[in-house]
Amino acid sequence: MQPEQNEPGLGAPVPVMMPLWWAEVGADGHLCVGRVGDMWSPTPGSLWWGNYHAETADEVRDQAIRSMGKDVADHRAVIELTWTRMGEATARWRAEDPAARERVLPDLGDLLTWLMVDADRARAALAGIRAAGARPGLLRWCSWPGCFASFNAATGPEDDGWKRYAGALSVLLCPAHAAAGHWPGFDTGDVTYLVARCGCGEASQVRPAQWTAVITWWEQHLTSLGLIGSGS
Repeated sequence: MQPEQNEPGLGAPVPVMMPLWWAEVGADGHLCVGRVGDMWSPTPGSLWWGNYHAETADEVRDQAIRSMGKDVADHRAVIELTWTRMGEATARWRAEDPAARERVLPDLGDLLTWLMVDADRARAALAGIRAAGARPGLLRWCSWPGCFASFNAATGPEDDGWKRYAGALSVLLCPAHAAAGHWPGFDTGDVTYLVARCGCGEASQVRPAQWTAVITWWEQHLTSLGLIGSGS
């Protein structure tokens, strides 16, 4: 019978019954090592580590330190990625309503709920594109917040009642929302503000003098009337 060959880098073969080593960081912060089955054993739930090919406690200590270093690096990477993604989500949440959310730190539960609603919006928009069978640039969408009704501009709407409102905002509403009597518009004030208006007659000065501020005010107006949800 041919003698057993050594595996590269593992040293001499060892008996299968060789006891495992363990390693843990003790309460004093020092790394302790020993063999499984010794009188003193690691604390339950602490770091366990075994290697059939280690021959001395020093080898176990060195390998345990390397293993723990990798675990710490992996955990740090996960924490940093989570922190980055939370920052990105918070920035998107604030961008939806800058005036009201600029200095607000969202509750984690509220932020996750908002992200799920936002994901539902994206999925609905994608479903609309697929259902229309048109290039995205040919789709015309309802301007009502949270509505994903659309039609192919090349063929026109299938349902009667779509309405486009004249003005700089180029508002387009589907039949259901065109009948609600609410659509945004604005009058020019001075260089510092605009007068935002709704089709129902409600009006308010908004700053800065940008159409995005008009849309934000209109969405808040619809929310106050209970016509759209606060997460829309």
